[in-house]
Formats: sequence, structure tokens, C-alpha cells
Amino acid sequence: MTAHADQSALETMAKFRECYSTGTESIESRIEREVIGFPGATGYTTFEQVGDLTNALRLPRRARILDVGSGAGWPALPVASATAAHTVLTDLVSEGVTRALRCPGCADWRTAPAVAVASGAALPFKARSFDAVTHADVLCCVGSKLRMLTASRRVLKPGGRTAFFTIHVAPALSPSARRDFARSRSFHAYSPSPVTDLLATAGFADIEERDVTPAYLHTACAWYEAWTRHETEARALLGSVKFDEQQAYRLESIRGIEGGFLKRSLFSAMRPHPRIPFAIPSTDPPCGDPPDDGADRPLQSAC
Repeated sequence: MTAHADQSALETMAKFRECYSTGTESIESRIEREVIGFPGATGYTTFEQVGDLTNALRLPRRARILDVGSGAGWPALPVASATAAHTVLTDLVSEGVTRALRCPGCADWRTAPAVAVASGAALPFKARSFDAVTHADVLCCVGSKLRMLTASRRVLKPGGRTAFFTIHVAPALSPSARRDFARSRSFHAYSPSPVTDLLATAGFADIEERDVTPAYLHTACAWYEAWTRHETEARALLGSVKFDEQQAYRLESIRGIEGGFLKRSLFSAMRPHPRIPFAIPSTDPPCGDPPDDGADRPLQSAC
């Protein structure tokens, strides 16, 4: 990791520590309820899109879900509630997942989540241990996008699915235009490859993309307008400099969406089952099964 990337990661962690350390009755939480309907929801996933995410995961009964970059548990907790799935929440900072467990509505969820502090690119779980992996507006905030997707594939069971929302620079733009736009605002959403290509490179199959940019624009405007309505309180809490910086960033995002530079999509994909090549039956006695260490390999003798 470069010194610049390392500093960026530290700044991101500090930002989220501050965000999730606020109380549930703070001005931030009140605005989160106004815009999304859930305290601690800092992104763009609406209640309607929670249903879309749930459907894209195609969960089996008693599914085990891993949520990466969970923050305060949105939208993983309502997905778990709707499906009675067992959910593991992970985040880079403990403040987010701790707040998820303290959430006033957490008593209403059917299955209490487990939590872990972990990076999405280095998940501390056994291979093939989850039926689904999900995240919302997380991939766009990390530099090592392929590493994160590869880590997700490793912990998925064969046939398991990943589904996630992410912001990305419009693929229709030329590579130089995409790069220049991303650099102009230090935006992590830039990637030389489209997200669908990254998923394929990570080893996923059955890749689907659904454009949700119109809803993204609506929610981005709602965030900007809500903070404007509460400007007096927000300036008193954040300070004028920070408030103005955050509102300028929100307005820049809105202009990026309206200008066709920024998009938001729901992606889904499956970890394929291992392919078993045709083999001539052997007359040798069986010698046991090969080890299941999470790697995809043809069936072979373990002699």
C-alpha cells in the first residue's frame, strides 16, 4: 500500500468513527431518519431497495449472510429481519457495529447479528462459510476493489451469491474522462475496469447489473435538502467550515449524477460450482476425499 493510500484509509476510518460515535438523538440521526428512515443509514439505500437487494441474493432457508462495511447495520439488519437469516456484520471500525447492536429497533430483528471488526479485502472467515455476501456503497469507497470482490468469493459457498449497491463512474465515458473526473474530486469510485469485469475477474458467474441512478439522484438531493433545513443546528455541531465542505461535496455529487458522470447500480453474481471433468472410472480402491480448503479444484485421488 502506498503512503497516499495508507493516509486515505486512516482518514476514512477517522471519518466513520466520528460518524458512528454520535448518539441516536443527534442532528445526524434525525436527518438519517428523515431521508432514509433508519438512524445510522449514511448511504443511498432506500427501504424499497432493501427489497431489491433481498431478492437479488436469492437466499436459501436459514441462510448465513455476511455484510461488509456494515456501519450501523443498514441495510443488513432489515434484510435479516425479512428472511430470518443469520447475519454477521463487519466494519473497519468498532463504533459502527457496536452502534448496530445498540440500535433502538434491534430488538425487533428476528435474529441477533454477530459482529466483527475486519477489512473487506481481508475477511477473517473460513472459505465457503456464507450463503450470501452483501454491502451497500462500500466498494466505491475502497481502492482495492478486486481484492475485496475476491475475498467475498472465497467465503461464499459454491452457488452462493453476492449482491450489492455501489456508485461508479459512468462506463460510457472515455477512460481519460473517467479518470480525470475521479481525480478532480479524489473519488474512489474510479476503476480502470467496469464493475462487471471486476466480478468476472474475481471468479464470479451469472453477473447481473440493474441501474438505480434515478433513485440515487433523488436520495442525493434529499440529503442535501435535509441538511439545508437543519443548517443552524448543523453549523453549531459541525462548525461552519465542515458544514460548508460537506454540502459542497453533496452538491458536487448531484451535479455529477445530472451530468451523466456518476451512476449507481445494484450488482449481483454467483460463486460457481466447481467443474468436474469427465474421467475414466478407476479400478483402484478409494483413498479418501481431497481436503476442502476452499480452493476450487477438480476431484482427484487423495493418495
